[in-house]
Amino acid sequence: LESNQQNAIVAFDQQGKMTLAMKDNDAARIWPERFNFATEHAAQKHGAGTTPVNCDELLDQRIKVDNELALGQMFTTITLQLDIAAIVEAMAAKGIASSASLYAIVAKSIAEQLNRLEGEGLETKLARELLQEAPDLYAKYLLSSGS
Repeated sequence: LESNQQNAIVAFDQQGKMTLAMKDNDAARIWPERFNFATEHAAQKHGAGTTPVNCDELLDQRIKVDNELALGQMFTTITLQLDIAAIVEAMAAKGIASSASLYAIVAKSIAEQLNRLEGEGLETKLARELLQEAPDLYAKYLLSSGS
């Protein structure tokens, strides 16, 4: 699941069951094949008995995608560009640290996370290609970020 956090809310229903409420559809994407594998993997690892969400029961089926590239594009344009880069650039503009040093921290964190996921048996090939090997990232061209 990839989502811009300002559009997703973790909520609890009247029985106390955790749910994910989406405020709009412009930023959430879920690839059922990967989601099902990851939740089954987590259930085996942590002893949970059921998958938390059946993707066919999502109220808005438009958030489902049929390939991994859509998730990567959403991650680079929303999470990296509009969320993380906005913070990095604001910190650099205030002289807190150089943008190069902050982006190095981001790159190191991404590498560590991908290594952890790979160590758990999850596929990271496309993520590595998009985030570590590609000369350019997918970008959303805006006049300014709302962040």
